[in-house]
Amino acid sequence: MEQTIIWTPLASVLTTKQWQFSAPTNASVFRIRHQLSETFPLKIWRFYGYIAKARLLPNGNSEITQIRRLYPKPELDVIRFDNPLSVGEWRVAVRGQLRYLTKISWIAHIEETGGNVAQNNTFFIVLDEVSYSRDPENSDLWVSTFREFIPYEVFEVGRFYEVETNEVVSDPFVDTKPSEITAIFIGKTPINPGQIKVKIIV
Repeated sequence: MEQTIIWTPLASVLTTKQWQFSAPTNASVFRIRHQLSETFPLKIWRFYGYIAKARLLPNGNSEITQIRRLYPKPELDVIRFDNPLSVGEWRVAVRGQLRYLTKISWIAHIEETGGNVAQNNTFFIVLDEVSYSRDPENSDLWVSTFREFIPYEVFEVGRFYEVETNEVVSDPFVDTKPSEITAIFIGKTPINPGQIKVKIIV
């Protein structure tokens, strides 16, 4: 029987300049759906916030770790955090930009993983975990190697896109195994974390 994933609502956060927190959770994989107050041009891709894991401390402060960028876009985000903190309850934290655009109402709807759900789902993964090297056959070229967790053992890889412009980019060398994709780009400049996204079909 093919194993799949169900998504359970955890929090809906109206983003601000300050960190806001979900209810406590034991999950490590989350899906985020973005809701904007109106339709914006492509420059909205230059507007982003942050998502992280957090623990509320007894003194009223918070411990924020594993911070990464979060873009308000039409596609779904699927994000995986490392193992939960060993001490105390941990939560998902979301924040908008410090130089916040007050005319933009951006709600991040966060879901956590659970049991089984039907297939034929499509979402995007932003490539974030990267290592760099030089092409051994041409030292002028950079090799950008991304390895990303996919919350499904069986999946198909679609096209790759620029995050800011949503334009299709040339397909890299791709290798897959259960719950993981490796994408290798070779070019004159390195690919930055958060620059490219890939469509995943399950």
